[in-house]
Amino acid sequence: MEINSELYQPVRFYNSTNSQFFERNPYLNDCEIPLVIANKARLFPFLLTRNDISDFISGVYLKNRQGVAQKISYGGAYNENIVSLFTFIYIATQPAETDYIRYFANTNLSTNLPLGIFYLELTDGTNTWYSDYFKIGHYTETIELEYYNTHDFAGFLYNNSYKNRVKLSVFIQDMGDYESYKEVIEDFNKNKTTTYHREQKIYQLTILVNSQLYDAMRIMAMHDTIQLTNRLSESSYIEIDELIPTPIEGTSYMKLIIKFRITDDYFEYTELLEDTNYSVVQKILSEESGKLIATEDGDVFKVRF
Repeated sequence: MEINSELYQPVRFYNSTNSQFFERNPYLNDCEIPLVIANKARLFPFLLTRNDISDFISGVYLKNRQGVAQKISYGGAYNENIVSLFTFIYIATQPAETDYIRYFANTNLSTNLPLGIFYLELTDGTNTWYSDYFKIGHYTETIELEYYNTHDFAGFLYNNSYKNRVKLSVFIQDMGDYESYKEVIEDFNKNKTTTYHREQKIYQLTILVNSQLYDAMRIMAMHDTIQLTNRLSESSYIEIDELIPTPIEGTSYMKLIIKFRITDDYFEYTELLEDTNYSVVQKILSEESGKLIATEDGDVFKVRF
């Protein structure tokens, strides 16, 4: 099995520097653009896979774009191999086919990492993993997306509270648009009454992605729990409605629009009626939404647009 061959995480890992270079080529405006921001105190969560062997991770190196390992000061010395800063969780599948290695990034490392553009190189003595580029620095317009699933999904093991997390340089845009949902009842005299009305605001993120990060965003949208934290450290659960990619000609990059709603952010109106003797219930979502769907619920015929 090729290591990390089917794991679509925000920062992808490869089995060679050649694979890493190929996936991030060609450049945009002749310059490499790291898309993911890493926390200088803990980096980001990631999952590694390999054939089931017993060796632990023996080397972790933070390397710059020239492939030079950074010397990090901790424990009274400067160290290129910073494996002792990390805590990894090892899980072997049964029957033994694949070994999973997880870094949760839930607690701070014992020292802050330097600012700049880097990639990670990790080894267990047999396998070596090379991450995509990421940047460590100070950014004001950032959001963080954290996502996980009730059950294992898309190659990720979600037991022991593992969560994917990605930080991006972007701001949230209010589109001035709402998703409208109404429940309208009609009595035998053709009188209509709106019994329930909800308006939920639609927001938008526009980010720069490459093919790898776009794959990760598509997988993220399929998860059952997604939490967004804005630049003011305010967190909300969201539901993603649509991802719209626009390729940038001559590059491997795309402009990606993510349209989403905040789960508990909506206006709501409910009308309580004493007379429940109605024959038809119409559920109207919006004029633009999908095709007509009709279902029967007891003696009530429900129409949803």
